[in-house]
Amino acid sequence: MDPLRPFRDEVERCLRQALSGMGVSSQLPMEIPDASIADVAYPCFNLAKVLRKAPAAIAEEVASRLQPSDLVQRSWAERGYLNFKFNDQELARLTLQSILGEREDYGQGDPRPTRVLLEHTSVNPTGPIHVGRARNPLIGDTLARCLRKAGYDVATEYLVNDVGKQVVLLSWGVRNAPSDEERPERLKDDHLLVGHYRTANRMLESDPKVEDEVASMTRAFEAGDRQVIAQVRETAERMLGGIKESLAQMNVHIDEYTWESQFIINGEARQVVERLKATPYCHEEGGAFYLDLSDFGIHGKSTKFFFTRADGTTLYTTRDTSSSALTRP
Repeated sequence: MDPLRPFRDEVERCLRQALSGMGVSSQLPMEIPDASIADVAYPCFNLAKVLRKAPAAIAEEVASRLQPSDLVQRSWAERGYLNFKFNDQELARLTLQSILGEREDYGQGDPRPTRVLLEHTSVNPTGPIHVGRARNPLIGDTLARCLRKAGYDVATEYLVNDVGKQVVLLSWGVRNAPSDEERPERLKDDHLLVGHYRTANRMLESDPKVEDEVASMTRAFEAGDRQVIAQVRETAERMLGGIKESLAQMNVHIDEYTWESQFIINGEARQVVERLKATPYCHEEGGAFYLDLSDFGIHGKSTKFFFTRADGTTLYTTRDTSSSALTRP
């Protein structure tokens, strides 16, 4: 039961009674004003021609004819409107009664035909979910719950970024760099592996040989080297396992995990690159390719949309543009 329905019905009954005493049979249209003003309001402007009076005067007369009601705390005329404030105590009682009776079904909307795909969280599998990242699953899961409650068929999706230099560096570090965590307080994989990532990152900045090895792995990955892809995927899965534990502790459930590497394996990322290169908007700069978006009304720093690096590897946005990225059949 809608707890507000008895109150609205009662207000309409009182209005019909008051208007009938003025010789008016038409029903006034209900409006929902700002909550700080009133719960419902009825404009009297469309009665001005019928009664040949100013809307403000009509509102005052109708207000004077309204009978008291236990469901209405206050009614008054203001600037041509009839405003009504519901009885808060009675509304609270009926609302609690509805909640206790319907329990988890309270507030459930009717089923809607629209399907919704909601992608959220999708933090890189190179470290645990920290305080800054934790807001994304909280916001995303809340939106999913609200949409489901409104009647939508909702599927949540997490795009796992297991492609690119960062995750390759993590995989390289797990096998070649000692963790900088001497005594990790947490035993979850995401906390254990991030120590290897930090050490590997420092080695990368100081040792050109490490940078060459990581760059070589990244190129091999994007060329479709199954061995390298499997190695990086294994590390990312371990990291994601720790992230999933954190999500479970927050009571956040993801319906589907989409791995970016699938767009490298099935060739869709490369197809995107080739199709973009074939457009008249494509240009090259230092070996990297980009689209000039100035003809599309985009100016400033965002005019150049780079979709490959100088070494030919793709960028996150390139893979996200793949035809099946973040879609469901």
